[in-house]
Amino acid sequence: MDTANTIRFSRIDKTKFFRTLNKKVNNYFKENNIKKTGNAKLYFKAIVMFSLFLVPLVILLL
Repeated sequence: MDTANTIRFSRIDKTKFFRTLNKKVNNYFKENNIKKTGNAKLYFKAIVMFSLFLVPLVILLL
C-alpha cells in the first residue's frame, strides 16, 4: 500500500473530517444532478417495504 497517496485526517481537529466529507458528498450530488431527498424510485420502494410490514400485521389482527 502506498502511504504517500493515503489521505489522513488529524485526530486533534475531528470536525475537519466531517466538514471535508460533507463537502465531497454535497459536490457529488450537485455534479451528478441528484436530489438528496431521493426520487420516485425511492418513494416507491419505501411504500412497498411499509406495505410488506403493514399488510401481514393487519391480516393477523383481523
